[in-house]
Amino acid sequence: LLYSELNSRIKQLYLLISKLIEKKKVVVISGDYSFNSIALVFALSQHKCVFIPIISSNESEISKKIEVSKPDYIINSKTLSITNLSNADIDKNPYYLKLFESDKSGLVLFSSGSTGDPKAMVHDFENLLGTYLNVKTKNLNFLVFLMFDHIGGLNTMLNVLSMGSTMIIPQKREPELIGELIQKHRVNILPASPTFLNLMNIGG
Repeated sequence: LLYSELNSRIKQLYLLISKLIEKKKVVVISGDYSFNSIALVFALSQHKCVFIPIISSNESEISKKIEVSKPDYIINSKTLSITNLSNADIDKNPYYLKLFESDKSGLVLFSSGSTGDPKAMVHDFENLLGTYLNVKTKNLNFLVFLMFDHIGGLNTMLNVLSMGSTMIIPQKREPELIGELIQKHRVNILPASPTFLNLMNIGG
């Protein structure tokens, strides 16, 4: 897929969101990396929403994250179905209100929860985007391995897009498959954890 197609998809999803979701709402993007999920990030940002990427399939984890972040809507990035959670009357996080008052979009990410329940961290998404301005174009092939709901994964995505590079999205994060994709697409950069890179070496 081309950047022009991504731009068209962002416009299409912005129109869809504008009809079904009011401005300045809190919206979960449910799903991992995909053409739609990437386009939804920018469509929701244009609509001045706070978006929350969640890729977990663990119902208990999802429920906890929803309870903490109090979203108004959930969008399934695969089906584009929109669920209204009827949270309009719930008191919003003051950080959400600060972003909305400034007419800015936001991003919510969660801690790993390794020492307890996951903790939500609210970011000014437009400030984050500003760090990628004036980046030089580079003809590189990136494999987006880190998760879509992780700051490292989003950093990779924004780096790729800002440089006009090529993004390879794996269907599964398994060493053998990743190795095949690296060879097939001549991947230049694979942002991954040391643990996974060790698995790649063992598998090789």
